[in-house]
Amino acid sequence: MRIRVPIAPVFLVLGSVAIALVVLEAAARIMDGVPLLSTENFVARSLDAIHTGGASVYDAKTGWVQAANRSAKMGPFIFTTGAYGVRMPTEEIRPLPEGAVLVVGDSFAVGSEVPNGSPWPAQLERMIGQPVINAAVGGFAPDQTVLRAEELVPRLRPRVLLVELAAHFSMVTSYSVYGGAPKPYFTIENGALVRQNDPVPRRATSVSEIGWLRGIFGYSYLTYFTMVRTNSLQWWVAGELQYKREYDNDEALQVTCLLLKRLAALRDQYGIRVGIVVEHGGPFALDPALPWYAKRVDDCAMDQKFELVDAFNALHAIYEERGLEAYFRLWIMHDNNRAYGHMSDEGNRLIATLVAAKFFASPSAEVPGLNDHHSP
Repeated sequence: MRIRVPIAPVFLVLGSVAIALVVLEAAARIMDGVPLLSTENFVARSLDAIHTGGASVYDAKTGWVQAANRSAKMGPFIFTTGAYGVRMPTEEIRPLPEGAVLVVGDSFAVGSEVPNGSPWPAQLERMIGQPVINAAVGGFAPDQTVLRAEELVPRLRPRVLLVELAAHFSMVTSYSVYGGAPKPYFTIENGALVRQNDPVPRRATSVSEIGWLRGIFGYSYLTYFTMVRTNSLQWWVAGELQYKREYDNDEALQVTCLLLKRLAALRDQYGIRVGIVVEHGGPFALDPALPWYAKRVDDCAMDQKFELVDAFNALHAIYEERGLEAYFRLWIMHDNNRAYGHMSDEGNRLIATLVAAKFFASPSAEVPGLNDHHSP
């Protein structure tokens, strides 16, 4: 005998559940001030830490840049930018001159975690008495740094271009998504660079990037609201979704070397002086030997006949000759036997001194390690 299930009650239950979910969705949005008609994916928004903090904005060429003409408090300090998002050495937003020294690079050059006057480009300007434009951008890999140089050199016509590369970031060229934000990257085909992610997507929102579950339910603020209040947000906005790697370290370094060759073409095209400044994170310079990946970067820079400052030996010499306490003073963060994060005012002064001595014949102030092999 066939048992018939009444259809009407089933639809009534499903309809009631749907209405309840719509009401709860609206209530959650109203409670947290989220627009009722917003159609963004909240998982993608949470992953996109670079674009949602207000300090950076989307850029189709490099993925992101600092917002232009803005002075805002970031932590305990004021972060001031001018045209093209370059960082100002004071809270005054001033015009960008032609014929200046132009610096491109990552957070070590832009001066993350220190006030406007402390980044090494700002200190370099005071040391040499010449205008220095700090066009570095936090989170940039070498590919983004070179693209930034290619964009700004024709516009600003600098006399000198200083390209800062954090050695441990040389492998980030292999990422198509970094810190939750898509970035440009290059592959190698027949020995030549081929750019991917051109233009750079605004956000990593596709199902292939964030998974089908988050790709569907990520549009529900009620889901996001529930995850926050049940302490499940870290699982829902999983850290591994913030990064997507396309190839290995060896290919990343090959790409970095080809990018330096591309930079040499820019140098020759505009007839400008170009210097490479290689920096290192706090933990890495405690070891006595230059990291293998940094040596590759140095060798590739010298192959292109760039003037080069690698800060490794100067950093390590301070640790060896003056001790861990003196080394700690170069960094914002440290604990026990570890220094990490970005450089302090004193650390930035060290880099500025190395750069001034190498590129502008400024007195070295007897910086340890200045004339060693990897600080040519």
